[in-house]
Amino acid sequence: MSAYRRCEYGFALAREFWALVVFTFVGGITGAAPIAFGPLVQVNTLGRRRYGSVAGLLGVAFTLGATTGPPLVGRLADVTGSYTASFEVCALVALVGAVASFLCVAPARERLVGRNRITAADLYADTLRQ
Repeated sequence: MSAYRRCEYGFALAREFWALVVFTFVGGITGAAPIAFGPLVQVNTLGRRRYGSVAGLLGVAFTLGATTGPPLVGRLADVTGSYTASFEVCALVALVGAVASFLCVAPARERLVGRNRITAADLYADTLRQ
């Protein structure tokens, strides 16, 4: 169970004011982490030059899934009479997404310095040496 989910339960079950403050503070930090780290990961892997396109495509994909997923899952549950098939389809979509994300490779960043090409790995190694 994630720290954010634990804070939601703690917030709901807290009996003292100080507990509400602690659960609100920790829940706010852990709940906001994906919002801050998502763009950071995108920029670090794909670069700032492509960030607008990447963020736009991810936003479209998220919105498409958020708007079409619930009606499709509900329709499947109505047709089958159970949510089992719906959960299995959702798990399959999540598995396909996980495999696709592991197959993604960040494009190699190169810059021409004189006649030698320096890759991002070389630049990272140089920063570690300094």
